[in-house]
Parts: sequence; C-alpha cells; structure tokens
Amino acid sequence: MLYNENLHEEEQHLIQQIAEQTERGKIDWELTEYNPLSFLNEDKIDKNPAVICQSFSFGAIIGGSRYELDVMENIDVPSGMGDYTITLTRDETENYLKIEDALSFDCDRYECTPEEVAERFADSPIVRLCNAIILPRLGRRI
Repeated sequence: MLYNENLHEEEQHLIQQIAEQTERGKIDWELTEYNPLSFLNEDKIDKNPAVICQSFSFGAIIGGSRYELDVMENIDVPSGMGDYTITLTRDETENYLKIEDALSFDCDRYECTPEEVAERFADSPIVRLCNAIILPRLGRRI
C-alpha cells in the first residue's frame, strides 16, 4: 500500500511540474485530435450513467522525449457531476511511462457539479494542466 501511495505522489509531482512548465510557456503542446461534445447513452452492462463528454489528444517534446496526453471531460447525466481524466504517456522502450489519473480518483472531494470543479480542484495538477493546455484553444477555464 505504501508503494502505491509513493508512486501516486511521484506521478502527481510529475504532472504538477509539467503543468507549471506549460503555464510558463516552456512546453508547447500540439493538439493532435479533438472529439467534440457528444452524448453517450447509459451503459446497460456496466451500469455506468449516461455522459456528455469531449476529449482531446496532445503531443509535446519534454526533455527530449515525446509525450502524449489524452484528456477527457465528462459530465454525468442526470447527476451533473463533472470529471476530468488524463492519460500521460512517454512511449519509449527504455524509459516507458504511463500515468492515468482523474479528479474522481480523489474520493474525498469528488462529488461536485461542473461549476464546482474549478473551485474545489483549483490546486489539482490535473486542472492546472488542463487549463494551461485547453484554455487557449477553447477560450474558457475548466
């Protein structure tokens, strides 16, 4: 359990560093794919609620390595709870990295509407990174 906690802290630290460098303009993310707002019906098998979602894929060179970042914004229907999920990948044979994280992984603070996400998770590396990358493309804060 301690190993998992330490690993999660290291991943959070890396995401935080990348978010800070992106905010400062040191990392230039290129939008490689965008899936606009869409509605996904309720999943009858897994009992997942219906969601409104959009997703983004980005690529950047960080420290000489190619990173891919996938971001998904979800709003559950009918609860209205918002969530952001990221997957950060460095696909190198010798130095492979894959981090999957979401606001909903922080169960203590998660249950909130999309309007509350920005306030409740203002210090989250996920929100900071998404704001630094997506804001210039959409013209709004997450």
